[in-house]
Amino acid sequence: MIRILELLGAHPDRSWTLAEVARELGLVPSTALAILNELRHSALVVRDESDKSYTPGPALLALGKAADARFPALRALAHQLEPLSWSLGYGCSIHMRDHDELVMAHRFGPSERFVEAVIGVRYPFAPPFGLLITAWASDEDLAAWQARTPRAARHLDLPELLAHTRRRGFGVEGIGLLTPSAILSMIADLDGDVATQPGRVSERFTEPGPDPTGSDPTGSEPAAGGLEDIQYGYGAIAEDQSYVVGLIGAPVFDSSARTRFIVFLHLGGEALTGALINTIGAELAARTAEATRRLHGVFPSGYPGT
Repeated sequence: MIRILELLGAHPDRSWTLAEVARELGLVPSTALAILNELRHSALVVRDESDKSYTPGPALLALGKAADARFPALRALAHQLEPLSWSLGYGCSIHMRDHDELVMAHRFGPSERFVEAVIGVRYPFAPPFGLLITAWASDEDLAAWQARTPRAARHLDLPELLAHTRRRGFGVEGIGLLTPSAILSMIADLDGDVATQPGRVSERFTEPGPDPTGSDPTGSEPAAGGLEDIQYGYGAIAEDQSYVVGLIGAPVFDSSARTRFIVFLHLGGEALTGALINTIGAELAARTAEATRRLHGVFPSGYPGT
């Protein structure tokens, strides 16, 4: 049921036939029809009788308004960043920490750039995820984060990535950071509760579309090699060299100088010169810094430009 709502919500500008819903989600048509009928009875979806297609229903407006009212800071941040997203032609997403997980809370902008996870996905707060939180965290929090490093990510030079992220004020990732193969590879490699509950992530975090790592877009199986075969964080960036970029991210801080939100621009694996990467990253960091001020946040000691 949730996957159908996510599918319709991820593409608000189109309608879906029963056959399309079943095919995109890998469901038997009779199962998809039963779920759609249940959603119709609750007004969560509506059916156009002229072509038998389905779109999001009016009951979702109440849920959306309730969520919107619960997170006014998220709404304000999205409103501030949306012009940048459209002017650059890149999708934008906002992420939050929830204890030992990270969650994509919102996204907007050009939808074709979103080759990564959909709204609501939860993924472990462990390397290589969460760099933009721990770069300005306390020594204790940083040590706890590093201690959760899965085996497949131990080849990453985390001190170097952290140092360059702090110096720039933004992070730069290669392709694959939030794709199904990356998340599932790390979950399979982690010990503890998260590793024993892969369904919490794998059942919910992808929408139809190609995964640039070559994995199954349904998230059913991680790609061979997983984390070790993908370039994640970039440390030093030479302005005259070219880099394949999946994400550029910057933090928004709270009143305790801790990262409250992570904002990502989704570049979808575009090749850019280091000079252009730094220009885009600096512009994003300037917008998130302004958001920190508007939300009465405090910058950590040594944050660039403060």
